[in-house]
Amino acid sequence: MPRLTVVKVFDAVGEPETLTQRWKRWKQEFKLYVVSSEVTDATQKNVLLLHMAGLHVQNMFNNSIPTEDKEAKNYKKAMDGITTYFKP
Repeated sequence: MPRLTVVKVFDAVGEPETLTQRWKRWKQEFKLYVVSSEVTDATQKNVLLLHMAGLHVQNMFNNSIPTEDKEAKNYKKAMDGITTYFKP
């Protein structure tokens, strides 16, 4: 398989009025990357999500997401929590 392009860090501090749309696009790009990289383990998905999304998302995640949703096995809850955070 050819090397995949790495997902760029999410711009969480850009224009507030386009934040939700930008997150939806970033999330789709990330999910495509995960599937095409054949990553299936929830812990690894969580690590990739936080690493690729960048420091702003990591800080938001650490300060705003409920503790039980931060568990590595709760990738879906973590993604849902971040998505909710970026909704208007």
